[in-house]
This record gives sequence, C-alpha cells and structure tokens, in this order.
Amino acid sequence: MLWLLGAAAGLAYSAPAADMAILATGPSIRHGLPYVSANIIEFYRGTYRAPSHSKEPLDVIFTATSVPRPDAWTPAPCSVYRVFTVSASPSVFFYDHNGQWSLFFSFPSGFSDPCLFADTFIDRFIYFLGITQNSPLSSFPAVLNLGG
Repeated sequence: MLWLLGAAAGLAYSAPAADMAILATGPSIRHGLPYVSANIIEFYRGTYRAPSHSKEPLDVIFTATSVPRPDAWTPAPCSVYRVFTVSASPSVFFYDHNGQWSLFFSFPSGFSDPCLFADTFIDRFIYFLGITQNSPLSSFPAVLNLGG
C-alpha cells in the first residue's frame, strides 16, 4: 500500500505536464492582508508555478474574512466565477465567496490566462474546503489541471 502511495506521489511530482500548476510553497499563515488599507487580517498564502503560462510564480491568498470590494475594482473577463481586478494592481484578481471568505490572485506580468487559473483554482478550493470541513491549510490544491 505504501508503495502505491509513493508511486502516486511520484507521478504527481514528476508530471508538471503541459498545462498544470503546482503548489510550490505554502500555504503559510500571515497577517496584514495586502491590497487593502492597513490591517492585521490573518491570511494564508500559497505560491504556484505554472510553467506553460509563465516562468514566474504566482501567489494565491485566502482569508476567512469577507473583504468589502471597492467600487473601483472592476469585473475581470472570467466566465465561471465573478472575479474582479484590483484597481491599483491590474495583475491582481479578487474573489469573494458569498460574503464568507475571500481570495486574491497575484499574477506575474505576462501570465497567459489568469481567468483560467482563477476559475480552476476557485472550483477546486471550494471542493476541498467542503471536504476538509473548512480547513484552509488543506484546501489549497497541490496540483491544478489547467488543460480545460
């Protein structure tokens, strides 16, 4: 049985295949949520690598706090979830889940499809958050298939 788990882990690690994003670090707990005024809000940050979309990593931030969205944050052209662009940082997307919790996505310059990543991440995050009984540390997907 351990051999099977090891083989499965090896496959997941050795296959940053064509269109995958891999959780490189985190999630780690921090305080002082970026992108909003000075605060001490607790959040979790995970860093992903998506080689087919960018050579640079991207950060995903989760907070159990619902962040009020300023009017200046405009809708991003994502089709599945209602995601917004943070006005001061156009490479940062924001998602609020029914006033319960929020996500921020900080994409490197030139990231090829930020909406695909955001929509895929949100879908998997909601799934894992549900099955882990609202544990954000266990809800960051280790691997995301961005192949559609």
